[in-house]
Amino acid sequence: MKIFQQEISESHRNVVKGQQMAKILPSYAWFVLGENGADESLIFYQNGTFVITQNNEEKKGLWQYNSTLQTLYMRRDDNISALHPFFRNNEVLVLKLHQEDAYLFLIKSECVNKFDYHVLEDFNTYAERWESAQIAKGKKEKFWEELKEQRTPID
Repeated sequence: MKIFQQEISESHRNVVKGQQMAKILPSYAWFVLGENGADESLIFYQNGTFVITQNNEEKKGLWQYNSTLQTLYMRRDDNISALHPFFRNNEVLVLKLHQEDAYLFLIKSECVNKFDYHVLEDFNTYAERWESAQIAKGKKEKFWEELKEQRTPID
């Protein structure tokens, strides 16, 4: 797994506390974002195992999500990583390494072809664009709601 050292603004944290990460992780096949795109796949299984595949080579490990601590523990060989959900949208899941400015970028497999992997170079810009789109979407929905309220029924 590729974990990258980056400075990402805390203002981009977008994970609602109490989310069911233990259900989200095995619901999708994920690609791990690297310097040259997504070349590793990562599959979490309900039974607490995961498989990382790169160049037809598989590595297996164990995972567990502690909802109280909001921590994903991943164990492979003798290495245990503690990761915290940092950002999630319909394409991306970003996990932050415990007590470090290091991140694991996961992309849903169905989104990998349309996803611009340069987000790794500047995640802050990616997050700002996504947040702006969400705000614009919310404003559009609010506009239509207000328009409906202003209409008076024709008798």
